[in-house]
Amino acid sequence: MIFRNTAAQTVAYISGYVLSFIIAPVMLAELGLAAFGIWAVSGAFATYAGLMDLGIKRSVERFVALHHARDDHGGVAQCLGLGLLVVTGVAVPASGAAVVLAAPLAGGLDEAIAVDDLRAVLLAPVGIFILNAYRFVLDATAIGMQRMVPPAVSTIVYGAVSFVLSLWALLASGDLLTYALANVAAAGVGVVASVAALHVAWPAARVRRPSRTLIGGMLGYGVKSQVSWIAELVNLQADKVIIAVAIDVRAAGAYEIANRAVIAVRTVSSMSLSALLPAATIALAREGTHVVRSFYRHYALRAMSVALPLLIVASVTAPALLVAWLGEVPTDATAIFIALTLANVTNIGTGVASSIWMGEGNAGILALFATGSALANVALTVALTPAFGMWGVIGATIATITGTSVVALWQFHRTHPVPIHDTVRAIGAPVLLSLAAASPILLWLLVRGVPSEARIGGAVTAAGFVAVFVAIYWPAATRTGILPAKLALRFPRRLARAGQPA
Repeated sequence: MIFRNTAAQTVAYISGYVLSFIIAPVMLAELGLAAFGIWAVSGAFATYAGLMDLGIKRSVERFVALHHARDDHGGVAQCLGLGLLVVTGVAVPASGAAVVLAAPLAGGLDEAIAVDDLRAVLLAPVGIFILNAYRFVLDATAIGMQRMVPPAVSTIVYGAVSFVLSLWALLASGDLLTYALANVAAAGVGVVASVAALHVAWPAARVRRPSRTLIGGMLGYGVKSQVSWIAELVNLQADKVIIAVAIDVRAAGAYEIANRAVIAVRTVSSMSLSALLPAATIALAREGTHVVRSFYRHYALRAMSVALPLLIVASVTAPALLVAWLGEVPTDATAIFIALTLANVTNIGTGVASSIWMGEGNAGILALFATGSALANVALTVALTPAFGMWGVIGATIATITGTSVVALWQFHRTHPVPIHDTVRAIGAPVLLSLAAASPILLWLLVRGVPSEARIGGAVTAAGFVAVFVAIYWPAATRTGILPAKLALRFPRRLARAGQPA
């Protein structure tokens, strides 16, 4: 079940990011880098509006899994009801904040856009955020019940509609506001698709008024998990705002291009972890804490054997991959992408530990790490940016991500009966095999250099790099036994068995 659910979530997210990658060059061509940077900053503002939802999506997913493990469908209905109520309560203050902040933000962007236009542009991402929040709550209910295929299908539908409407808006008008409104309409269609998906996953789906006990438990858990998300905002989303205000809106646009690719790669890599929170919650509810060691040992190695190679192959193929995507790559975009992607190796490495903590209901420890991460990032950014500019901002983010991940893993092993060599093997084995598989690509780049700015040539080179990497990594990972059984090659396994003594 975990493999099927993970595969469904992966396909949904990959399809969305593929369409997003296709639309990005069109946005740059039709809107220009300055308008693209303004949209990036507006999107960051809408993301900050998510602070007001009290972490409800993550809370719904965990508490639905808990009640589902107990066959308490009434409790599941109350979780859904609370989720919808919280999102509704966020809509008004988020919209008001967009109206109030438009004038000062326009001034910070050197009047690159009129205040009234910026106000309308800010309201559109807020509308998208609210509609997507409804969609996330509906999908989280199905995910908590370990029925991930229907919400994955609804996500694919939403992505396709968003792509079509966005492309039409760009080609028909080339106007930022028209593009924004097209995305609002697509988000509305996405809500309808998620309602249909929930009905398929849970035909008897219903909404109930939550009890006071459930409200306290879910909101307390959600607020703690929300702090973890705040670190995500500080480490990634805040960077483009700082770059836009302190350096230049065009630099923010270049950063956003690289950051979109970073987030896409990281999200696809973390898909190997996407089914673990409900699985860990249900396992702990039914079997108790003694299951932690076996759960971690089994899933950490297999999740990392899929996730970490994706980060490394994306990094080494970036010079060709970004050319294939964009043609003319903005200055520093490739270097930013590689630096932030490799920093996420340690971040992804904490994924199984975080799933177990969340499954235990211990979101507080993650909140503590997140708070320290946010404070450290702010301090480092203030210290490094005056001397190093944009790279000071990025350097602070990298140091914060890496340091927080190391401390979190140390604390997990200190408080759980899991030997540290399980993590060393889970991260070390895939990384070493990936570096071996990447060595021919690095040698090629050193000898032949970065591909020219021709998309077809970049695409061919990137495809060749990926083929070389896969041809080396996949058989080696199969023979060492680190891959999930359903992803392992049969031929190398037969060779391995044939080589064993009778």
